Amino acid sequence: REEAQELSFAQIAKLPRPGLQTIGAATFLPDGSHVLYLKSAEYGSLSRQLFATNVSTGETRPLACTPPGTGEEKELSLEEKLRRERARMMNTGVTSFKVAGETGSTGRVLVPINGALYVRDGIGESAELKRLFDPAEVPLGPGPLLDPQISEDGSLVCFVWKDEVYCVAADGTGKPRQLTSGARGTGKTHGLADFLAQEELDRYVGFW
Repeated sequence: REEAQELSFAQIAKLPRPGLQTIGAATFLPDGSHVLYLKSAEYGSLSRQLFATNVSTGETRPLACTPPGTGEEKELSLEEKLRRERARMMNTGVTSFKVAGETGSTGRVLVPINGALYVRDGIGESAELKRLFDPAEVPLGPGPLLDPQISEDGSLVCFVWKDEVYCVAADGTGKPRQLTSGARGTGKTHGLADFLAQEELDRYVGFW
């Protein structure tokens, strides 16, 4: 039996607190074969990756992660920092993902990484994490990409960018299409939950 050891002041002052590191956003694939979740690859780290665990065998493997030295708080846009503050989010790296698809299918996974959107059709060994949209590569130029969502059938991805709501085919066959207008340049933003909804009602989604 291992003997208990005293916690150091450094361990107590560090986040996450000793013994409080958990998984997040656990979600089953539509066919129920795997459960996906966010977890730190190293104990005592706030940087998370996306993992998948086979329900039958218990085998676990990583699906998505940020490159070393990226995805940290200092690199985030002001808009993203404010959103994280209202959501009381301290983790970095891969901080969210969405799963969609018809019941019984392997599903489609949407993962925002380093300000760009990536999709993966299923989680098979041969399935690639494909870049769907990167604001840095389009004529309007870089800008924070906020609140990405995928439709229930996995066919469309919508998000807020440059103060407006956009959608794009999740299979990567088309370019993003602007759905709203009139907010850009006015100091307003379409598609985001307002401050009161986020801070007081815990509602962080502004379109559905």
